[in-house]
Amino acid sequence: MGLEFEYNKFLDIIDNQLENYIWVIKEAEVYEKDKQCYPNRVLTGTKLRSLLKQNVIFLNLQGYKDIRKASQIETYDDFKKSECMIIILISDCIDIEIYFKNSLQKELLVKNLNKYSVEFEIKSKENDCRKFLHF
Repeated sequence: MGLEFEYNKFLDIIDNQLENYIWVIKEAEVYEKDKQCYPNRVLTGTKLRSLLKQNVIFLNLQGYKDIRKASQIETYDDFKKSECMIIILISDCIDIEIYFKNSLQKELLVKNLNKYSVEFEIKSKENDCRKFLHF
């Protein structure tokens, strides 16, 4: 289960959930003041918040409660079997896809999307053409 939306103020929408996880960066192209930066591969929510304030071209994030249980995730089935709790894919600076295991997280995010009048699509097996959870 997931959501897809386009929004350039992503932190407004997701901010309250960043601190809940240790974040693993699987793929990234991020610029800080016109220089490409190479973020650490493992970030706390606070460090991720700083990174998201930069110019994010694309970013593949996986959120874990216990970083020692991080695993290779290629497909949605891999995600469901893993200890990863949330996957965030950002492309073209503003296109965002988020995959959840916890329906409460989804409900909170939908509430924030509605609060900011952001149009979104609920992703399901039936309507999600993505085969792999990466770029």
